[in-house]
Amino acid sequence: MKAKNILHFLVKYQIVQIIINLAFLVGVLAICRKFFSSPGSYLDLVDISIFLSFILVTMVHIASNSIEKGILNRMEDSSKLTTDYRKLIKAYKFKTVQTGAGVNEERPEEKNLPELITYRNPAGGEQKPLVLPAIYVADLYRRHIEIQDSADKHYQLPDVVQERFDELMEAHQSSVVYNQTNIRVDQWRVNDDRFLIETSRTTYFDSLVTNRAMDYKWSNGLSVRSVLDYGPFVHELEESNLSNHLGFNGFTESSDNMIMFMKRGKHLSVGKNIYGTSVGASLKARYALADGKDTFSREGLKRAICGEILDECKINYSVERFSLEENVFAAYRDLIEGGKPQLLFYLHLDDWTREQIDSNFARATKKIKNKKNATTEDGFHFLWIPREELYKVTLGENYMIYQNRKYPIGSSSIASIVLLLKHLNVIEHQ
Repeated sequence: MKAKNILHFLVKYQIVQIIINLAFLVGVLAICRKFFSSPGSYLDLVDISIFLSFILVTMVHIASNSIEKGILNRMEDSSKLTTDYRKLIKAYKFKTVQTGAGVNEERPEEKNLPELITYRNPAGGEQKPLVLPAIYVADLYRRHIEIQDSADKHYQLPDVVQERFDELMEAHQSSVVYNQTNIRVDQWRVNDDRFLIETSRTTYFDSLVTNRAMDYKWSNGLSVRSVLDYGPFVHELEESNLSNHLGFNGFTESSDNMIMFMKRGKHLSVGKNIYGTSVGASLKARYALADGKDTFSREGLKRAICGEILDECKINYSVERFSLEENVFAAYRDLIEGGKPQLLFYLHLDDWTREQIDSNFARATKKIKNKKNATTEDGFHFLWIPREELYKVTLGENYMIYQNRKYPIGSSSIASIVLLLKHLNVIEHQ
């Protein structure tokens, strides 16, 4: 068991608190015995060491609770979603794609296998390509997205998960979460010049105990992944027993060609305290179904994306101006979260400079920045990288290096950057 998993176990079962309390209690008793217990003193009548111990143990209890919460917050992500990406990739079969002379080669027997997103860093040479735990699905740039929605169809948790619902929700104890209706992707596929998405309904809590807790160890040592999403083959969405709510990552670029990255907050259910794309969110029913109808549609998808841009970046972008064909450019599945479906968008803002975005965001979040339950904002700090500099960053499994500084960033965001670079190369050479 890795050290961070052991630490999470010790904190979860309050063993850290017990150790700290005992250590301070022993220390206090030793000090009192040495300095306060002389013959004939008033300590013969009042045992001040016990009195002081009660006070100090109370203070220590408060301090140890704070320490435990901090450790849990730092360790939570890795306790519920694996960080051993190479081991994860080896557990499944994927298409072998070799990039040479601009030609992708694959063996005939691998045609039906999924393809992982790969990237070769700009350093070049003999460096091996970066292989990410994200499955490439489709290029959506200028491809018509068609949605077939079943509003009356609702996802049902498998019995084995329902029985452990409370145990699995404990995986998110240091996150700020609330339940809501989400859009589930039952299946999606490319059909000529169209991308068809078949959807139904699920809930965020159902996703928390499936996709978002894939590797959280049950009391019997099993996990959602080992029971419902084992290898060697990746389940197609129509075969999956997971919640699979639709999510999306997005990049906003200022009019002066600066691309925004968000420093994510510690309250989020995934990707705490690291950098992410400009926008990273689940598709919210409150936006997608805001027209009063139960049916999810193309317009609902546009409203949901623009709603998250406003919530997270404080940029009010008109739904009428947003184009699914021009702005949504890729689809992939996040293997870490059990193959959860993700869309990607890129938006160049003609009328917002970096300075204007920063100023507007600071003004809009001034009153809520320090609130513990501020859930509409993923974070409160931006990292800006010029578009031309993005091609030069070094990308790793869970980090990027820009101007000799290493930034922690989730693998799903790394996959998004790789696909963005490919997309920018296309539109810049049109």
